[in-house]
Amino acid sequence: MAQHDDFARRSLGAPGGRIEIMSWPDDWQDRLTGAVCRFCTEGRPSESRVGLRFHAGEVTDAYLARRAMARGYAVVIWRGRHVVEPHHLSAEESVRFHGEVLRVGAQRAHA
Repeated sequence: MAQHDDFARRSLGAPGGRIEIMSWPDDWQDRLTGAVCRFCTEGRPSESRVGLRFHAGEVTDAYLARRAMARGYAVVIWRGRHVVEPHHLSAEESVRFHGEVLRVGAQRAHA
């Protein structure tokens, strides 16, 4: 771990400036396990730090992002058991999640 910490503190030269390599937050392991996952603990609010919910599906909530690079950017959040990435979902969970993501995308395209 010490080598990782040393690497995380080094700066890399880049054209026009410097890029700082940051280390993981102190509670990273707890985030991975879900012990402090804000998406798991917040429930299914109609408004969150992400933005306003415009879709409440069986296994997802979709929020219109408050701070986004593009107008209309949406964030779809899995509302089942805690997972870190979509590839951690079971095959059945993945079908349900991605089906709802496609419906959200189609809904936004017609908004």
